[in-house]
Amino acid sequence: MIDIDALTVITPPAIEPVDVVEMREYLRQSHSEEDQEILRMIAAARATVEEVVTRRLINTVLALPLAGFPTLIYLPLAPLVSVGSISYVDTDGATQTLDPSQYTIRLGDRAIIDRAYGVSWPATRSIPEAVTVTFTVGYGTTAISVPQGLRIAVKQAAAYLFEHREAEYRGGRDASRDLPHGTLRLLRRYRWSNY
Repeated sequence: MIDIDALTVITPPAIEPVDVVEMREYLRQSHSEEDQEILRMIAAARATVEEVVTRRLINTVLALPLAGFPTLIYLPLAPLVSVGSISYVDTDGATQTLDPSQYTIRLGDRAIIDRAYGVSWPATRSIPEAVTVTFTVGYGTTAISVPQGLRIAVKQAAAYLFEHREAEYRGGRDASRDLPHGTLRLLRRYRWSNY
């Protein structure tokens, strides 16, 4: 099982899936005095929704460290846009980049990287982060590229957080505790479990 907390964000999302004007309309607010607070709530809501569905909404570049090459490399987030590179520390301690012809990518909700036919993974040095997979996940670079159901869930979650600002944000391993029941029902169709 891959620990999602081990992922490093290389390039965060450039925008949020919902902008402040759209959120202000959703909250039925005509003034802009609380725009900064609304923006913070949108970012928190997006992060919570992403954690619940194990996806990234707007394209994000991540690095996945591994102790070595497993038989198959499972990418723990969806939807996969591309694999940027697979680098590894060889037995002499030099960092190498694996040629893309040496592996194949099986797309789907659970993207899998496998060795190309007849190829063996190279030997690596025995260190905790011997292999690093850099990849991009997300629905696109614009808010409109995100499925409408996920955008609605972000609005619902942001509105809930905005209206309950004094409530304790628990976050952590079960972000679903911080979402209204209706939002969780909406997210069910997008959720898939980790392996």
